[in-house]
Amino acid sequence: MQRMQVTVRYRVEGDHAHFRAEMAKSAPIIASIAGLVRNMWSLDPDSGLGTSIYLFDSEAAARHFLAGPTLEHLLNGPGVSGVAFDLTHVDEGHPEIGVPVAVRAPESRAVS
Repeated sequence: MQRMQVTVRYRVEGDHAHFRAEMAKSAPIIASIAGLVRNMWSLDPDSGLGTSIYLFDSEAAARHFLAGPTLEHLLNGPGVSGVAFDLTHVDEGHPEIGVPVAVRAPESRAVS
């Protein structure tokens, strides 16, 4: 199977502490996603730029995640804008190097 990485980028414009608390609450749900091997996320406190990285055991699992409620929840979340994602094949011989697949999500709403 070809492992796939989904990288989601977004801007948190609301309360960062509230966003972190919501992310912590959703961690068990995210951990139970079929085919998920690893997940991590970060939020720059100065700029509000967030990144979530998901490693899946197959392309089918990654695409199922992209079509599912977890990403949709982030796209429509309060105080979150500019959501975009990349889907990348992971080179098993060199896991630190990926081959990008051009896929982008539309922004969930205009920045006010």
